[in-house]
Amino acid sequence: MTQKKPKVLVIGGTRGIGKEIVDHFGGDSISRHGGQFPGLETEPGFDIRIQEDRKKIAYVSDEYDICINHAYSDSEEEPIGGSQAFMLKEIYDRWKETNWNGYLFNSSSDSTKIYRMKQHKNMMYSAMKASVNVVSHYISRDVQEGDLRMRYTNIIYGMLDTEKSRAKSHYNNGVRGEDICKVIETLYYLPEDCLIPEFVMEARFLK
Repeated sequence: MTQKKPKVLVIGGTRGIGKEIVDHFGGDSISRHGGQFPGLETEPGFDIRIQEDRKKIAYVSDEYDICINHAYSDSEEEPIGGSQAFMLKEIYDRWKETNWNGYLFNSSSDSTKIYRMKQHKNMMYSAMKASVNVVSHYISRDVQEGDLRMRYTNIIYGMLDTEKSRAKSHYNNGVRGEDICKVIETLYYLPEDCLIPEFVMEARFLK
């Protein structure tokens, strides 16, 4: 039986892994850099650092089968947790209100893991991503135990295989966009009562 192709929105899908996901699914993207979003092709885009823009993004997010909260803002002037956590909660609140049955994904980082917390790492980046994971834990429990139709997975990545990552002196190997797309597809087509709250992806170190 032919599987229905999901309608996909990527928040932060104009470059890197986000763009690869958009291209793979033929989806829409929205970010402060603009993107491929119906009615916004000539607009500057929406900025997740601005509360009004987050609300607008959340308002259209429940028109999609899959929404991926991939955008991240690392401004140290913002409260710990940054805009990604606020964007995630805004989408969740919207889907809870409308009882949407879509699949919400969030992109997080293994910088929150104890084994990644080394002296030369960015402490504030880890703290912001950790707060996103806390919001994820609340959402996952609510999805499992609450009267909700939506599904949710927080995908925690190690080093990504992007042009930006490959330019780093310590880059060895990275998680590929094509593999991320396969994981998203696999999880989406699972039975709706099969919940995957968290999924970790790492790339093997090449010798």
